[in-house]
Amino acid sequence: MGTSDFPEIWKTFANELDTRYRRLYSEIEASWNSLDTLLQKHAEKISSEDWKNRSEGNLDSILDLAKKKGSLFLFEPLFSLKKARPQERALHAIDSFQSGIEDILRLLPKSIVVSRSDLEGCLDWKGNSFRHILLRLSQKPVTLNLRSIVHQVLLEHSAVRAKLDGRMLLLQARATLSLLIPWQFMRNDTLRTLGGNQSDPQNLLDARFDWLRMLSAFKTTGTRLLTSYGIWKGNLSGRFTSALLAGDRRLSAQRIDRTTNRWQNCFRYWAGRQRVLVAQLELETTSGHLLETAAGISRESLSSVDEEHAQLLSELDKVSKWLEDNPVHQSDITFPPPEARLVSSDDRTLEWMQKLEASGRKVLPVQLESVDLRRALPWRRKYLKSIAAEACFVKSLSDIGRGIAFNGYSEAVEGHRAIVREIERAREVAAYSIEVGRSDSQDEESRQVVRDGITNALSLLAYQKKSVTDYHPVVEHRLTEAVASTFFQFHIRTEESRLGFFTYFARQKSHQAVRSGAQATLSRIKTGSVWLRDRIAQLNRFLLIKFGWSPPSAVSLEPVTRREYLGELLNLKAGPRELPAIYRRLFRLAPVEDQRFLVGREAEMAAAAQARRLWEEGRSVAILVAGARGSGKTSFLNCACSAVFGDIPIVSGQFGQRITTAQSMHAFLSSLVQTDVRELDRYFKSDRRLVVLEEVERTFLRCVGGFQGLKALLSLISTTSRNTLWVLSLNETALRFLTRIVAMEEYFSHRINAMAVSPPHLRNAILLRHNLSGLRLHFAEPPSFRDTRNKRVRQLFGFDRDTEQIFFESLYSQSEGIFRSAFELWQQSVDRVEGGVLYMLNPTVPDYEKMISKLTLEDAFMLHAILQHGSLTTEEISQVFDYGLEKSNSRIEKMIAWEIIEPDPNNPGFRIRPEAGRVVREVLYRQNLL
Repeated sequence: MGTSDFPEIWKTFANELDTRYRRLYSEIEASWNSLDTLLQKHAEKISSEDWKNRSEGNLDSILDLAKKKGSLFLFEPLFSLKKARPQERALHAIDSFQSGIEDILRLLPKSIVVSRSDLEGCLDWKGNSFRHILLRLSQKPVTLNLRSIVHQVLLEHSAVRAKLDGRMLLLQARATLSLLIPWQFMRNDTLRTLGGNQSDPQNLLDARFDWLRMLSAFKTTGTRLLTSYGIWKGNLSGRFTSALLAGDRRLSAQRIDRTTNRWQNCFRYWAGRQRVLVAQLELETTSGHLLETAAGISRESLSSVDEEHAQLLSELDKVSKWLEDNPVHQSDITFPPPEARLVSSDDRTLEWMQKLEASGRKVLPVQLESVDLRRALPWRRKYLKSIAAEACFVKSLSDIGRGIAFNGYSEAVEGHRAIVREIERAREVAAYSIEVGRSDSQDEESRQVVRDGITNALSLLAYQKKSVTDYHPVVEHRLTEAVASTFFQFHIRTEESRLGFFTYFARQKSHQAVRSGAQATLSRIKTGSVWLRDRIAQLNRFLLIKFGWSPPSAVSLEPVTRREYLGELLNLKAGPRELPAIYRRLFRLAPVEDQRFLVGREAEMAAAAQARRLWEEGRSVAILVAGARGSGKTSFLNCACSAVFGDIPIVSGQFGQRITTAQSMHAFLSSLVQTDVRELDRYFKSDRRLVVLEEVERTFLRCVGGFQGLKALLSLISTTSRNTLWVLSLNETALRFLTRIVAMEEYFSHRINAMAVSPPHLRNAILLRHNLSGLRLHFAEPPSFRDTRNKRVRQLFGFDRDTEQIFFESLYSQSEGIFRSAFELWQQSVDRVEGGVLYMLNPTVPDYEKMISKLTLEDAFMLHAILQHGSLTTEEISQVFDYGLEKSNSRIEKMIAWEIIEPDPNNPGFRIRPEAGRVVREVLYRQNLL
């Protein structure tokens, strides 16, 4: 190609390069200006918006956050960003400019001969350089590989421009993500508040100020980068001049490939970051819509709770109307069947979680990369972190949301169960009272029981309806807290995955939380120190007085001293109780025949059934039932005879008189079975039958020759137990004595301990009867509960208990697990009955020390003998201790005066009062008699 063509070729190339550069600059400038304009408009909206959090703690607050605030803070700016697409525009411009280099290189010939004058006229000279002088002195034309030289210059300069492009694209990525900052702060603050944590409004104002300052810094940086593009263009012409003057200075093929690959790596890095950035923005949009969906799911679940509540109230009204309308004298009565179906807390929580989890899995990505905003150009070590959005949401829902929602549902379910329990209790009260009326319709007391039962049942339902709670606000508040806490934790975990743990908490100014936590801890330590100081001072004073190192502040003497009675020690009201007829019927001190009132005897019933199976197999079987008087031996035998031995011929009796000789025992048994004394052995071996004998403690007297009657009975049992199933009952003190004297337990294959009553069994037995009365219970607080300081200490160490629990613990301790004693103490602890409520006295722990200290060893021996024999007359006491009648009467009158013994209502002699069982056992334990 001739030398005259170079000026025209170079001018065409320079014009095309300048045109493409201007297009690149204008696109980058337009992309930044559009992003900057979007940021400024968003800043104007944010500045005019009231950032104060006014969330009311309900699902409407979450909907307001997801829809109203989400639209202003998130959806509108992201929609505008999607329309402007600034970063995609800048990437496209950079890619078009770089890929167009090959097109403009085709405008240049591969080789050209250029004259010195043409070369001097076309190049951009700066100064009077040494090469310029040489060019003017030389007149010889120059042969240039023009396309290769220009290509190498453009490749080298691309590496320089890559840094500038990278910084501009990094600025745009940071500015794009800054659009989310106001939304993230507002969202997290609102979710934190709805989750039950306090929020400081100043933090939001500080965050807004920092964000506006960040936008100003972005604007300054963008202007500076746009100026740098003009500087880059000016440097390019000088590089062309230097390369053309240097002539054919070739780059190695490896360097060209390395430069090309570096540029390609840079563009892949920018494009990949843009894809991740778009995914990050999409995640924010998706989580915003998911928050709205979660509020809708929670509202549907709340509606189902409201529907269940309405059904229960409707059923309560129907039962009340039925009790009011139906006459109690009808023979066939059908109660309204239960209608409501309660859904458990677990089922409701599981359903709520499954719906939220399914919604989350449907829209959230399983995995996405985090945006790297640290470097403008790619680095050897990748910094991108992985965000498992779906797993973060599911784990947050399981760890945080499930427990809070379960607590909310539990409150509603417990309330609904209380309504169902009261409805069923009203049914049971009415059914029991009507059943009593049917059994003896002519008895006035039975008719009064029916009236009391119906009245109390209506009173129960009326009170329940009056005191019923609307659980809608409670459940809604809990569900709101669950949703807010779940999403707050979800966003924390995604941010930790994106930024890293330490970076995230550094940005969240975690030192503020540490400082506030330290202040709260110091405050509690100060309060505890004051309390501990006072207690140590009191203890020090007490010990000094106790050791005699310091005199007491005052010495007081009682002006009058008197003996305390057992009823006063137990804090029982004197006189008969004015209890309703239905209550007296339920707690009458009589053996149980209805098996539903037999509580806690499952193991004993199973043992009786096993004994029957062994006896039917032909084995020698006999059963011994032992327990204190009133412990439920007769009740157990009544129920066992009907439920376990119902189809076996039964002979039952009890020893009412003291039997001490073999002849008396044979006479008793012959009269019991209506046969001759001489035929007793053959009679009990002839047919299979059940013989039940109670009060066996009356078959001996603790004196010389006083065991012959019992030995005769045990001998008969030993020889006939294959054909006759013997069941004997006696108190445990007598059994312990007889085991040593006549080896009584060796004659029996099964021993059933009627004293094996646990505190829950005793409590259930009492409440089962009480619930059928239809009366509500009220336990007065003990004096210790009124001390707020003690209450705080109990709550601190988890020792706080309700008054009902304390009452039953005291009742079990005082009655020693004996049913009859517990029933008597329960009735004697009644304060009054008013308005369908049974008020109980304060449970107290009696102090027996004064009474025990005044009981002599001789008194203890007599009480021990009465326990062993069940009851003793004055004459029998004289025989046992070789007393005269006058001394026996004196000892008995002393115990009666102290309210420890009383006349046996069913047998001759005197017995230990049920209420005195504990003090008597304490006395005997101290004297090593038990």
